[in-house]
Amino acid sequence: MSTSLRMLSMVFDIRQKAGVTVPRLCGPCDLAMADGTSNTLTQTSWMGWDHLSGSTIVDSYRGAVYQLQIDVGALLQEFLSRAPYDLATTLRLLLRRTGCRDHIVQILRKNLSSKLRSTEFAQAFSVLNTAYRQSIESMSAKAVRSSNGSKQATVSLLELEIMMTYQSILSEKDMVTQVFHPHLVEREGIDTEKLAKFHGVAGESPDSQDSFVLERWRIPIEARDWKDADDGGEQESTGKCPYILCILISYLRSLLGLQILPHKILQCFVFDLCLYFRQEHTLQQLLHYHVLLDSPELVLSLKNLAMRKSAKCHWASQACLDMALRVREFAIVAEMLLFTGQYLDVVPLLVNQREVHFRISSLLEHLEKDEAALQDDPDLMDHVLMEIRFWNAEAELVAGKQSAPGPQGAAGTPAAGAPSAAAPGYSSNALAAPDLRGCEKWLPELAKVVLPTRP
Repeated sequence: MSTSLRMLSMVFDIRQKAGVTVPRLCGPCDLAMADGTSNTLTQTSWMGWDHLSGSTIVDSYRGAVYQLQIDVGALLQEFLSRAPYDLATTLRLLLRRTGCRDHIVQILRKNLSSKLRSTEFAQAFSVLNTAYRQSIESMSAKAVRSSNGSKQATVSLLELEIMMTYQSILSEKDMVTQVFHPHLVEREGIDTEKLAKFHGVAGESPDSQDSFVLERWRIPIEARDWKDADDGGEQESTGKCPYILCILISYLRSLLGLQILPHKILQCFVFDLCLYFRQEHTLQQLLHYHVLLDSPELVLSLKNLAMRKSAKCHWASQACLDMALRVREFAIVAEMLLFTGQYLDVVPLLVNQREVHFRISSLLEHLEKDEAALQDDPDLMDHVLMEIRFWNAEAELVAGKQSAPGPQGAAGTPAAGAPSAAAPGYSSNALAAPDLRGCEKWLPELAKVVLPTRP
């Protein structure tokens, strides 16, 4: 509200009434021109103002037309200068205006740096994610209308990003790339050059990086080693969950509480922070209770964790196996079976799951180097080779029967009593040949065979 009699302006929040009283957010304050110059107009010039419509002002004294606008930055600065203030209320104020995303990011990072209480952050996340949920529902309803009533269960984050371009809502991707990740790098003093080289983006400007490239926002296990080297030695874990990890998990739970499936960029970031702060037990609980959801990216992270820290994180091997089976990453299942010494389970898994991208030579190489397993079972290598030969023979039999013409009945169908093209126990398209490249050392009969070229 601007008054020409006093030559001042005040800002009120008409949606936050205290009974019949409308609270004043800002002012009284002077007006400023859009070019940044201070308004030093005389009372005579103010009296020449006429309200046209909405926020449009006609200045008959200067022969000009103005539009009144609110400087959200100045408004927020004055609003936050009043102590105490409530973060959730501030976010409600900013979410009602467009183009305030940068201000929300700044205030969240400021409160992270000042270590605001986790309960207040939980309330703020509820406000932020409720608005996010409403946008998801709005877009889902629009998609249902455009598809003639067919129900759409999920909305992609990319579609949401396009819709929320001018809104003040933050997605989980925005929270990681603009709030949590920059705060962690700054707070922990992580070497950004090493981080860029590790991800292969050295020399690129952060603004030029595609924020949807997941690897750009990962915190590698090596980052902890960099930190320890800079601090002069490995720092023991205190056992207490670090502040930023507590806030991050609170944000994750807020999303799940509103039935928003977190994007993989957030889940992987939580995974990385648990390892960075040596909170492996917390990570185990998050995976066990499915706070972190199954994804191929988490399967790869679990595999790396199991192979690098098998002594400290003995549970990671089984967790990786279970998740890889659920997301049908059978090549990783085979790698973990090799890592845990379950050699006799590898070939049956590959056959039953029709996995043809796993190189059998890696199985034989790994087994040949495992002297303890061979001493414990001297026939282990022969047993595995027998299974491989049987698999390859069955695959060749199926392929030969599929290509050979058989007795035909009416309309080109197989005649009654004609043999089936499939080997016993397999459907005609169930058995594919194993990848035997590099196996001539253990299977000398392959030297006389030209193996098919594979990608």
